Amino acid sequence: METVVLPIGERAPQVPDDTKKTPLRAFTKGFLQEESATRGDRVTVRTMSDRLVKGTVSDLPVSPTHTFGDSVPELTAVHRQVFELMFGGESK
Repeated sequence: METVVLPIGERAPQVPDDTKKTPLRAFTKGFLQEESATRGDRVTVRTMSDRLVKGTVSDLPVSPTHTFGDSVPELTAVHRQVFELMFGGESK
């Protein structure tokens, strides 16, 4: 999911000219809160830190060129269990 943080024209004056011509974008991974979505749809995702973030579905890869490995589904389940133990409620 992609969110425009600073549109063109609102970038800092000291950034290079080629950078000023592009918006500052944030890419967020999370769990889709809508039933379904396709590229270009406005959506809300719930991040692993339990934040709700709104943005546009993008087809650009979210992962950086360096990586710590693929997502491990078992760790998602453990995360939810630890969240419940620490905070006394279910993670969304």
